[in-house]
Order: sequence, then structure tokens, then C-alpha cells
Amino acid sequence: LQHKRIRLYLSSRSTLIRVRKRHSCHYACPQSSRRVPLETVSSQADSAGSIPVTHPNAKSVAIHTNWAHSHSPAGTRDQSYATHADDSAALIETLALGGCTLVGSSGGSYVGFELLRRHPGLVRAAVLSEPPLFQIAPSTGATIREQIAPAVQAAAEEGGARSAVDAFLQLMCPGLWNSIDEQHKDRYRDNAEMLFPALTAPADPVPDADLAAIEVPVLVITGSDSHPALRTIAVRLASGLPQGELLELAHSGHVTYAEQPAAFATAVRAFTARGSSVMR
Repeated sequence: LQHKRIRLYLSSRSTLIRVRKRHSCHYACPQSSRRVPLETVSSQADSAGSIPVTHPNAKSVAIHTNWAHSHSPAGTRDQSYATHADDSAALIETLALGGCTLVGSSGGSYVGFELLRRHPGLVRAAVLSEPPLFQIAPSTGATIREQIAPAVQAAAEEGGARSAVDAFLQLMCPGLWNSIDEQHKDRYRDNAEMLFPALTAPADPVPDADLAAIEVPVLVITGSDSHPALRTIAVRLASGLPQGELLELAHSGHVTYAEQPAAFATAVRAFTARGSSVMR
């Protein structure tokens, strides 16, 4: 933790939390070690795996799944999203970042959702990009398992865990997987042990009452070319939240921030700025 600029990289098995406060606005690139100013959102493949997290005058917390770029050993704690959400909340409280805007993608947005329902009032708004909340659309989970499990299992049996990563991401995230080079793909392959436990992490039920109890503004983002199951979840989540808003990014698959970084950045900035003006 660099106290002067509030830069923190905390990994909790499958969650990496990046924090920026006040005018120290940067975003980090999971596929590289570079840090890029928020105002410079690149569509280059080597920096497309980044999340621009905030309007320059706002506090923010961005949550990513960590299996693609782990910075610490796996540890011995459970893989539940609730655990990661509680860790994230503890971080926000410790750094006095209450009232921040939370941004998450995929598994990171699932963690963000759990934080919203387990720690009400801690954040003032959230951007959740395609959280895999199969509980709110049970048939979608079964559909994905039927489509993906055989291919991933066959790849694992033939080439091991690294081949299984290739099979999974080619099926679920082709937009990302086909746009990055082998060096960047190796980041994912090298952390296969983080991926599969994350996919099988315990998931608590999500009753309609829990959605209705989340009172903060939430922007739910989905990609027009993403898997239909994930798009269905995004629609149901946005419609079930009292202040839910759905945004579809054109020509994007599941990894919206990487496949359409400029459009994603614009959406996050606009949403955060709107919230900043309302809540001052």
C-alpha cells in the first residue's frame, strides 16, 4: 500500500481489488504491468484488459477476478463470493472509501453484487458487467454447463488444465481470446488453478427480496455478442433492482471492458458523473 496515492493491490484468492482515490485516477491492465491514466483509454490489445474506474473527481473501487493475473498464493480460505465480498468491504472500510462507486466485471461483478447485498450503504453506486448470477435465471446455468462442460473436460483430458483454459475461454470469451497474443494467454493458462475453483465457488440463493433491497443506482452492462445466458442474467438483474439500469455495448462479447474499452469507459464516466452531481 502506497499511502500517499492510495494504491492498493489486494488479492483474495479469486479477487483482485484496485483502489484509486481523489485525483490519482489510473486503471491497471491485467494483461500487462502498465498503469495508464484514466483519460487515456486505449483499444490496443495489450491494454484492452483494463477497467477505467471513475470520474476524475470521484472515489472508486474496481473488483476483478484474480485467476487471470494472480499476485499472491491461492491460500487456504474458501472460494465463496461472499468471502470475497466481505474482504472487499473490509478494504473499503479500512481505507475510509465509504461512498465510493464500485466497478466489477464477470466474477468481479458477482463479488460486487454480494457486497451490495451483504453491506448495504457502503457504496453509493455500482457498475456490474455481466455477473454470472445463474441463481436469478437457473435454466441459464444448466444451458452453459451442457454446452461447455464436455468441451472443457475433453480438453483437460487431452492437454491438461492449460488446454482446458483455452477451451473455456474460446467458448465463453471468444472476443477477448481471439484478440490477445500467446504471451497474454499464458497469463490465464498459468493460473488455471484459480479459474476452475472460481467457477465452482459456492453460490447463495438470490431471492427477489434481496434484489429489491439494493437501493443504490446500479448500471448493469452486457455485450451484444455475449452468450445468451449471460445476457439474460443481465436483463433480469437490471429489471429486478429498484435503481437498475441496463446498457448493451454493441459488438462486444462477455469481457466488455476489454472488447469495447472506449465505450465501456464512456459509460462508466457518464454513470459516475451523473451520480456525483445527484449526490453532492
